[in-house]
Amino acid sequence: MTPGSPANPWERLDVRLIPVHLSLLAAPPASFGGTLLITGGGLGLQALITLGSILVTFLTVAGFGLMRFLTTRYRITGERIELRSGLLFRSERTLPLDRVRSVDLSANPVQRVFGLTSVRIGTGEQTAASGRRLTLDGLGRARAGELRRVILSRRDTAAGRRPTTTRSPRWTGPGSGTDC
Repeated sequence: MTPGSPANPWERLDVRLIPVHLSLLAAPPASFGGTLLITGGGLGLQALITLGSILVTFLTVAGFGLMRFLTTRYRITGERIELRSGLLFRSERTLPLDRVRSVDLSANPVQRVFGLTSVRIGTGEQTAASGRRLTLDGLGRARAGELRRVILSRRDTAAGRRPTTTRSPRWTGPGSGTDC
């Protein structure tokens, strides 16, 4: 398999990453709406300025989330994991599969609500200068579990070992005391 071949297509993060970013800004408009209800809907100049700044902030954060979604791509080849991201400041990172030591899945409460997970792929190196880690923040739960299985299987194949059997991650709902 050669890079760029149809067998190694570049993949995107989950589109649900956009509403995750938008949901983080739900509190300011909600508080503004509450203020409107309490004051009886009277909008003075200060209220309009506040509304305008909230709108600009909302659109800016939504724009950054959209850019992150549109510019981040990843793929797994037979020898490495590749991650490309950024629009103005392009970043291309790779990890050789035979160096992968861990593939961790985690989800914060907002990601859980939207059914997303973060995948952290590490090499086990501890120093800041040589520590290598890739993070795919915003994959669907099923895709993240499948990606973990594929990475560990290809890692074992690249290292010349027999593939280990990995159990599927246990997914539970919010409040259960587990990370995912």
